[in-house]
Amino acid sequence: MRDDRTWDVDMVHKWFNRSDAKAILNIQLPMDDTRDAWMWLGEPSGLFSIISACRSVKGVTHTTLADAKWKFLWTSKIHPRLKLIWWQLERDAFPTRGKIAKFMELNDVCCPVCGEDVETIFHLIWKCNLAKAIWFNSPMGLRAELVDVNCWEHWKNWFKVDFNRPPNLTFQEILITALCVAETVWSERNSIVHSQSRCPPPKVLLNVNNKIRDHLKVACNEVAEFCEWRPPPDSWLCCNCDISVDEEGVVLATVVRDDKGNIITIKTERSLSTDPLIGEGLAVCMAADLMHKMRVKNVIFQSDNMEVATDLSMEPGKDIYFKLTNIRKRFHQLCSYFTG
Repeated sequence: MRDDRTWDVDMVHKWFNRSDAKAILNIQLPMDDTRDAWMWLGEPSGLFSIISACRSVKGVTHTTLADAKWKFLWTSKIHPRLKLIWWQLERDAFPTRGKIAKFMELNDVCCPVCGEDVETIFHLIWKCNLAKAIWFNSPMGLRAELVDVNCWEHWKNWFKVDFNRPPNLTFQEILITALCVAETVWSERNSIVHSQSRCPPPKVLLNVNNKIRDHLKVACNEVAEFCEWRPPPDSWLCCNCDISVDEEGVVLATVVRDDKGNIITIKTERSLSTDPLIGEGLAVCMAADLMHKMRVKNVIFQSDNMEVATDLSMEPGKDIYFKLTNIRKRFHQLCSYFTG
């Protein structure tokens, strides 16, 4: 290096082979005195990261298609609840009869909803009669039987092509619809298998269309912001309960405020559950347990999940969504300690 803080090109070429010299001369020298430091070459920033170390150990020197797929998933603008379902689809993580039959003998591997084919998750979201009815009744009016796709990857590749989709419909919109279909049909499937009960088809179609509409608004950032939060009555507390969904499951959270709107306490807790609906219910139970331990007598619990808010308010003995049955029992037990 010369006194003017530039490389002595001739000397570099004299002492190093061509490739090393090229690499050295690509280094931009600092204009001021700078202490030597370690740099991690696996990242453009020079900072060490676990993911780049794993790539280095595996001999992967570039971003793979799989990496791009997961990045597309987790950076998308859709609601985290649907991201979890999307992740389950990508990982083929749904315990369908067709999948379980590969590991153990089952008496029946047919779809419990329509009974017409081996139950796979793709059958449930595209081939099942209930799924076909949902797609046709959706705002886009798709006839699933006219699109010859046989797996989730094939389905995505087909609808990523613009002219394969209905006019003025983006891939994100049809993807959100598919994820809502998956959540709805999987829930109905579980109700049939575990509770031997079916929701009337018109109600299913109405609920899923409302769900699709809401999730499309979330993805387009068209959800109206709350303009006002009303505090509880004098001497009461209010627990606002919610969850956060990530790759590892659900994190429960509650914010406790007094009648002036002041935050009294905040509690978070990780749950082993990966079901967002169960997580919403557990968040309310966590808040109730916290209020019991704080010896609070007058309290209001708030949840942004209508299913949870409705079912936990139901009297014991009335039919509710089966996933919330034990949660309601636990919540009512905790509420018995309150006088308000």
